[in-house]
Amino acid sequence: MNESGILLKPLPNAYTSGRQANFESVRLNIVARMARKTAPRAIFWDLDGVLADSWSANAQTVREVLDGFGFGARREIEKTCMGSEPKAILRILVPELEDKPELLDRMAKRMNEICDKNTWMITPTPLVGLVSALSGSVKQALATNRNDTTHILLAKFEIRRFFNAVLTPKEAAPKPSPEMLNMALEVTGVGAREALFVGDGSGDRQASKDAGIPFIHVSWR
Repeated sequence: MNESGILLKPLPNAYTSGRQANFESVRLNIVARMARKTAPRAIFWDLDGVLADSWSANAQTVREVLDGFGFGARREIEKTCMGSEPKAILRILVPELEDKPELLDRMAKRMNEICDKNTWMITPTPLVGLVSALSGSVKQALATNRNDTTHILLAKFEIRRFFNAVLTPKEAAPKPSPEMLNMALEVTGVGAREALFVGDGSGDRQASKDAGIPFIHVSWR
């Protein structure tokens, strides 16, 4: 890629959520790996917190659900509302739901409904440019715990065409299960050590470890 290419352009660290992420170090990590003789043949991406800045939208969704079911505010929302499926988030924020499976199901269903409504708040991160820049150089797949709104966001960001596979909990067990990543390996036809997975959560890291895929961490503060 020449000097005008996206891979060689520094990426901003600050983003619209008011939080900061290490986008530039992630870019440099990927560029360095692509320059090796043993460059990865496939890159798998998480969505929330990696390609999508959904901190504000997710936190708003969780607040609405907790308020609607009479549980009120939780100070841990900002640290909890990324990278997990609805029931996992609710179990952390409201531990007593472990003994109330029917209520947990209703709250998770409501969370998915509100999530659809709040999609307009979600914006692309600078890493979306890398997805475009890498097109044609490596195979790419998306592995996300987000459900029905995944394809809405991919259309909004105009990046669906760059992925060989888009995997959500409808296609495979959600992370931290490695099932999505194993399916991505199968679809792209590469070995685990020939791929990279870019994620931001502990579930992403665990799924990557269990699948045997090298992991690149997007860290937020």
